[in-house]
Amino acid sequence: MILLVVAIMLVVGAFFTGLAVHSPDDAALSRIDNVVPVFATAQQRVVDDGFTVIGRVVAPRIASVTVTEASTEASSTPQTKADTPDNAPANGDATPEQVVVSASAAKRGQTITAGTLIAEVSGRPVFAWPAGVPLYRNLVPGDSGADVRGLQQALADAGVYEGGRDGLFGARTLEALETLYLRAGYSLPFVNDGVRGFAWREVVTMPKLPALVTEVPPVGTVLGAERPLVSIQTSPAVIQGLATTDVAKGLHVGTKVRVEANGGVAETTSIQKVGAFMTDEKTGISGQMLTVMLPRGFPTGDGTGVTIRPAKAPSPSIAVPAISLRQDASGTFVLRKAAQADPRDSGNAYETIRVVASAEADGWVSLTDAGGLNLGDRVLVSGSPSE
Repeated sequence: MILLVVAIMLVVGAFFTGLAVHSPDDAALSRIDNVVPVFATAQQRVVDDGFTVIGRVVAPRIASVTVTEASTEASSTPQTKADTPDNAPANGDATPEQVVVSASAAKRGQTITAGTLIAEVSGRPVFAWPAGVPLYRNLVPGDSGADVRGLQQALADAGVYEGGRDGLFGARTLEALETLYLRAGYSLPFVNDGVRGFAWREVVTMPKLPALVTEVPPVGTVLGAERPLVSIQTSPAVIQGLATTDVAKGLHVGTKVRVEANGGVAETTSIQKVGAFMTDEKTGISGQMLTVMLPRGFPTGDGTGVTIRPAKAPSPSIAVPAISLRQDASGTFVLRKAAQADPRDSGNAYETIRVVASAEADGWVSLTDAGGLNLGDRVLVSGSPSE
């Protein structure tokens, strides 16, 4: 009987001893509901949420304009048939042996427009003419047609004609044409049986106007297919870079950006164009092409690597970790650890600081209004203030 009582007592003692002893795993499980608060310190940081686009310099496009035939029109009263040798061609049909620059006019670096005198070729002027004007015949008062309408538009572009574009060569069209020639120091040619008018070989079509002159031949140059009358820049050197659609949607023509060449040269410029969505054939990367104006003095080598970023670099400001920001019906706030908080009084351990957040990058948020938060203050990152 005594042995039975002792056995029962040993079993009961072992049971209660087991209740009192806990393994490390049991201890860890017991702490799950007792989360330790984690704090971070408010810091002075540059939080840059701006974009970065990798681009390159695209060289300017150059076009050469050639003249293979010189004007054969006369600038003074033409010879009558009686004055013309029997074996000489009639005026207007003569073909000079050479097409040669007899006087220079346009200069390298000059911007030419419709009606600009390019040069004198074989004794007659040659003017810059806009594209799209039919050129196939000489014109005199009384003529009509699409080419006359084109002539009127070209004269208007040159600033010498204010009449209608009716396609009828009348007195106002003739007067405007005379003004163009006199402005350049030449008289209007006789083009048809002693009648002054428009000589189509005394203009040359430009692929784009206005245009920048990049090269002109010296006086005495024999012109031809291999020796152009003038070379012009049809598009300037620019910077291009493929931006993601997220970046591109916040940009527009005129947006100021800062460009930096691989060599370290950095300048502020502006966006000229935001292209449509595309996929680069070489890289397979999709996005929208940014075209940026090349700043004066910037490296112009074709293919020069360039970084495109926002024009205004962010300034240092007070910042806190993004996960420390909290929201309620009144807005955004952080919980600052009270300086003299009683650790036994969790209700007074934190202060609510209302803030206004700005940029976010790399897990940090800059504050445009810190609401009294100071550098070095500790803000609650995780854990409950009630614990």
